[in-house]
Amino acid sequence: MSRQPADRLIEGRYVFECIPNTDEGEEFFQNVRKYLSTRNNQRVVRRWRGQGSWSHSINGERADSFVIYIDERS
Repeated sequence: MSRQPADRLIEGRYVFECIPNTDEGEEFFQNVRKYLSTRNNQRVVRRWRGQGSWSHSINGERADSFVIYIDERS
């Protein structure tokens, strides 16, 4: 499996990872959503992460980082 962002986009996987849950990280997420919203078939989703297992999402208040998934809308 390729780890290149363009390949992950085609595969419907996360494109950005380890984004800190800070004001700067929030600004980055909002900009990704803003600039991709011009492409009507794109869906931008954030999944919160904490230390330890990355197998599931947690509450945003407890998260120390997040990943961004970009998927094609059906």
